[in-house]
Amino acid sequence: IPWSPQPALYLIKCTHVLGVLFPIRNVNGGNYAIMMPQIAKENVYKAVEAYRPFLVFGFPTYLLALVTDPDAQRYNRSSVEIMCTGGMVITATIYETLLRLPSMKAVINGYGMTECGAVTTTVDLSGDSTAPGAGFRAVPNLPPLTVGLLYPNTQLKVLDLDTGEALGPDERGEIAFRSPVAATGYFNQPEAS
Repeated sequence: IPWSPQPALYLIKCTHVLGVLFPIRNVNGGNYAIMMPQIAKENVYKAVEAYRPFLVFGFPTYLLALVTDPDAQRYNRSSVEIMCTGGMVITATIYETLLRLPSMKAVINGYGMTECGAVTTTVDLSGDSTAPGAGFRAVPNLPPLTVGLLYPNTQLKVLDLDTGEALGPDERGEIAFRSPVAATGYFNQPEAS
């Protein structure tokens, strides 16, 4: 995520892995973020208007409401340039709806879970967005609905549910990954591990 003098607004709680990791990431990058103590539509709209975040991260339900809810139209949302989400498949309709905010530059759908260290893929929005004409640098040639490329040292394959064999492109199966930050099991729950 590029540096910005504006904050990022996180519509996630600290009980979620990203609610712990993203604030640390912001401090490390010199950015600041606002965490919502109570995530309700009206609170989100008020926070966007008051704090003028350049980025809003949350589940699609809240992001869509920020664009489509008639009540949201009463608030200034012009600062929002990036929306990040995860936790569900983003359809073309959702993607196109989120891009309807006039100032929107990028919609990012991430893939990950607590067990894999939060994220396994990236669309890399690093770079200096304050330089004239620089904009946001995303990984080139990625389709709009992708979750991006694997992080370094991460391996992923899709397996056939019945045979466990690796599948090819555009085939449905179970996602298996390996990463140096993956959890080795669940604390005091060997049966779940």
